Amino acid sequence: MSPIGRAFIILNFLLAAVFLSFGAFYLQSAEQYKAKYTSEKADHATTKKSLSSELTSVKEALDTTGDDRDRIQSNLQDVETRLSDRENENSELKKKLDTLNASFTSQAASLSTVATTIDKLSSRNEEITKGWLKAQNVRDVAVSERNDMENQLTSVRGRFANAGSRIDDLLAELNEKTETLRMKDILWEAALVKVPSLDKILLGILPPVSGTVVAVNEEFKTVTISLGTNQAEVKVGWTFSVHDGKSYKGEVHVFDVDDNVAIARYRGLKNAIVKGDKVNTRL
Repeated sequence: MSPIGRAFIILNFLLAAVFLSFGAFYLQSAEQYKAKYTSEKADHATTKKSLSSELTSVKEALDTTGDDRDRIQSNLQDVETRLSDRENENSELKKKLDTLNASFTSQAASLSTVATTIDKLSSRNEEITKGWLKAQNVRDVAVSERNDMENQLTSVRGRFANAGSRIDDLLAELNEKTETLRMKDILWEAALVKVPSLDKILLGILPPVSGTVVAVNEEFKTVTISLGTNQAEVKVGWTFSVHDGKSYKGEVHVFDVDDNVAIARYRGLKNAIVKGDKVNTRL
């Protein structure tokens, strides 16, 4: 249970204990006054009975003797005064008892109101506790989903890091091969200077092979050809003519070969090479 729920429950019990103690105190006081009133009433009845008996004796004595009449009358007045005082005291005690009974009735009504309020607070506390537990469950689910997403993000970042490392390796390899191709281009241009018809001579000795451009990289001026060692035993140094079936676009020179594709570099094109163009060793 939440700290708020426990606090509400403790507060409810404290309030109930205070009001029950308050009611018990007033009830005990009322019972005490009632017991005192009953006792005093019994005492008054006994006293009255005794005084009546004394009054009878006094009257009999008055009838038998005139000498004691004044004394008896004086005693009688004293008795009547005492009886009046007791009756007045009894009346005051009755008023106090009535006041205590009214106060007790009021306190009982207050206790009933407090009990109703406690019940409402308990119901509200139960609703708050249920809402808090529901919010806790929602938060736990959200935290679990967030942790899963963080784990997935960490995994993706790891894959991205590996991919970035792989891209760096490929770029380094591409730069190395580009430099090698540049040196080969220099040597090729030097060979063409010495032997102007060298490319025609080489084209004449290459086997007739046809393929398709499957990718173009304009930044590095390279194309990927759908021919490799498995298709036509393509080798580094081969030259292909590129065309779209209608017009000639230029020559590309192979500098890297795989099982099913070859990478070639182009220069001095008449028209831009696009994916889908045809390549031939003999055009």
